[in-house]
Amino acid sequence: NLHLETLVRLFRRRIRDVSFLHLLRIVFHTYKTSCGKFFQFSSCKQKEQTSIDILLQNFYTYEVDSILLISWTRIHKLQSSYSVFSDQNNMIRKKIRVFKYKSQLAAIGVNHCFIQSFGIHFGRYKNKSLIAFHGAQYFVTKWIRHILILFKFHFHYPIEFIRIRSNLLSTSCVFFLGYISTIQSVSKDIQVETMMGFYNSISMEKKIYFMIPISTLVKLLEKEKFRDSTGHPVSKLAWAVLADDDILNRFVKIWNTFSLYHSASINQKGLRRLRYIPRLSC
Repeated sequence: NLHLETLVRLFRRRIRDVSFLHLLRIVFHTYKTSCGKFFQFSSCKQKEQTSIDILLQNFYTYEVDSILLISWTRIHKLQSSYSVFSDQNNMIRKKIRVFKYKSQLAAIGVNHCFIQSFGIHFGRYKNKSLIAFHGAQYFVTKWIRHILILFKFHFHYPIEFIRIRSNLLSTSCVFFLGYISTIQSVSKDIQVETMMGFYNSISMEKKIYFMIPISTLVKLLEKEKFRDSTGHPVSKLAWAVLADDDILNRFVKIWNTFSLYHSASINQKGLRRLRYIPRLSC
């Protein structure tokens, strides 16, 4: 259970009225006394949670996420403020720093991985959080321990270390939330101005593109009896007794779910081909 004063301190970040905070403390204590228990985390079943429990849980999670995002934004700005133009003197300084960095890693016995820009990506889906680090395994373990200490002593958040998993992601493509995120190089024609004149050059940059796993969606349609194992559409026998308007509404609902969820992908042709399977089944 979450301590009452922890929630009061979180509300104090947003509300400056002292009298309201005292009233809020009295309401929390009264609610705990009448119900016998207070705010439960997501480990309990959803049916055992009341509306006020869900409201306070969402507010508490929002405060935790906002503080983490503010801290990581400051780290990113602090890191980018030291970027300078690459000249001959700067290249020499970089070589010296890389040499010192590798020698320090060799002294403490961790894997050698020089990081040009340490990136932290944070996301949340339902009751699960995703934190992606760009760097060596040593920094991942270090940041996980820092986050656990922050949650335990600053937020009083009951997180167990066994519930945190560290996985090595691929640098080419990652399957996440129904998408396949791929990193592709994009070339651009640029014009460089020098003292001697203008020159044409090519600039390469990497962008993240999201694709639809068509095979996964086809297997899902097969599981829901929209198609057979050979790929041919199968009519839904349960819909034979329905009116035409009901069948059309169900098809529109299914297609809106597909198009809304996968509208950000780049392979829209596969999604349009997939449209004919539920259409013929209906």
